[in-house]
Amino acid sequence: MVEMLAMLQEMQKRKATKSSARSIAFQKERDALYTTARKKAEASLRDGMASLDKARALVSDLRAKEVTQEATLNQFRVILAEQNACVQTLLGHHTEVIEDLSHRRAAQINEASAMCVTLTAVVL
Repeated sequence: MVEMLAMLQEMQKRKATKSSARSIAFQKERDALYTTARKKAEASLRDGMASLDKARALVSDLRAKEVTQEATLNQFRVILAEQNACVQTLLGHHTEVIEDLSHRRAAQINEASAMCVTLTAVVL
């Protein structure tokens, strides 16, 4: 019986040693995984921060180069004013032609209207 008890104790020791060896191996593997994960997280964090810094720099550069709508509108107002001045100068040189043209055009329109009235009266 003592022998059996000794064998049983020996088997329990072996089992405990086996499970403790498995537990130690598992813990080492887990620690290695956690260490790798931490390193990857730190690398991702560094890369993310670098990307954010680049994006901030790009946005500030773009804002520095930005032209306001008012500035562009003022430039177009100057161009439009110059264009209007040129047109008025051009029209000022040719006032007789324009007045004659408008009178001739009005006469042509009146003649066409009279013909339409005459044709309408003939048809009816």
